[in-house]
Amino acid sequence: MTTSTNTQMDSLHVAATTAIEDLGDLLVRGHLKEHPATVLNRLDHIDNMTNQLRQAAERELESGQWGQIDEHQIDADHAERTTDFAAHTCNCGWCWHAALDYDPDGPIPGAAGTIPSA
Repeated sequence: MTTSTNTQMDSLHVAATTAIEDLGDLLVRGHLKEHPATVLNRLDHIDNMTNQLRQAAERELESGQWGQIDEHQIDADHAERTTDFAAHTCNCGWCWHAALDYDPDGPIPGAAGTIPSA
């Protein structure tokens, strides 16, 4: 069965978004909120994506088809995209910016949890 590009993109978006939430749980709570097997499954999806992208990027870099690029510009472009993302608001349930009281310098919304019971 072939998976459509849109389905793959949706799956990766969910994996990346929820992995970011997992990291937030770890950084704020000091532990995972979801079962470790679930977290590892998300990371498998992300690892597959990054491996595919890394192979393509290395292949294209080695081909010489791309010119030189300033390493500082790469960092500056990422910083600009990060600033733009941090400044946005939305009402999407997949984004922590959807919280009406979102503060980019404040705690992660809903992060005041306790260690889950067994």
